[in-house]
Amino acid sequence: MSDTQPEQSTTVAKELGKPSNWPLALALLLLRGLSALPFPLNVRIGKAVGSLLYRLPSKRKHVTQVNIDLCFPELNEEEKQRFCKEVFKNFGAGLIETGMAWWSSHERIKSISEIEGLDKLLAAKQQGKGVLLLGAHFSTLDIGAAIGSNHFSYSAVYRPQRNPLFNATMLAGRDRHADAHIKKTQPRELIKAVRRGEIVWYGPDQDEGENNSVYAPFFSQNASTITATATLARITGAPVLLYGQRRKADDSGYIVTITGPLENFPSGDDIADATAVNQLIETAIRIEPTQYYWFHRRFKTQPNQERGAIYRQ
Repeated sequence: MSDTQPEQSTTVAKELGKPSNWPLALALLLLRGLSALPFPLNVRIGKAVGSLLYRLPSKRKHVTQVNIDLCFPELNEEEKQRFCKEVFKNFGAGLIETGMAWWSSHERIKSISEIEGLDKLLAAKQQGKGVLLLGAHFSTLDIGAAIGSNHFSYSAVYRPQRNPLFNATMLAGRDRHADAHIKKTQPRELIKAVRRGEIVWYGPDQDEGENNSVYAPFFSQNASTITATATLARITGAPVLLYGQRRKADDSGYIVTITGPLENFPSGDDIADATAVNQLIETAIRIEPTQYYWFHRRFKTQPNQERGAIYRQ
């Protein structure tokens, strides 16, 4: 949908000429090929890849285990290990699903998905103040974005990737669904889009340090949480809703659930507002918690601690 496709194509062509990018190019080519397989087979292959990754020692595995210990203390050790394995299996499935989102037809994706709460989103947009549509980093993130594009137009905030080939490939894939992409470092462009009455998706569920953040509970843990959501809502008057997606328990397709809007938001209390945002996201995660991206060091910033100390091995 975006008009940046020629730019991305030029970048891809340029980066493919660098031998250092050939292994990544082969991996992306394989991903594209796998994405064309029948859907049930896609998920099975992805989960098999995730199971293999689970068996390998890695920083991702350690971070996941720490997050599970913090957020699900009610689980015993066997349950925690099973939870961790499922996170990796869903991550593997998410890799294949990302390929589907980037290269499969809109019709194919629509045929295996359903959306709940769309009326809430459309009603919010009719207010004419734009919409802040919060997302979260589920393993189904890209397929969720593709599903949404079959029902409404939106712009998306993103973090540029370090590798130019991967970044251009990612944007080219996502451009098929989003009207525009806004870099995370361009808040003015985000505000302009909302003021034009657009729906703007972004994920406020990562640890960005202490700047422009407050500590608010997330799964009963201290979590450094950006105050940008409340600030943007105050500046624009836009309603705030949550866009959550998940693969069905029987792996037969996907369900998107739109919830909100947040009431009495912003309240003027940064901690209360950040807590409201975290609670909205947490509620969506708890539906299928192993489909969340627990690889993130969500709690790396803590009061009176060196950053990342909680994840040290």
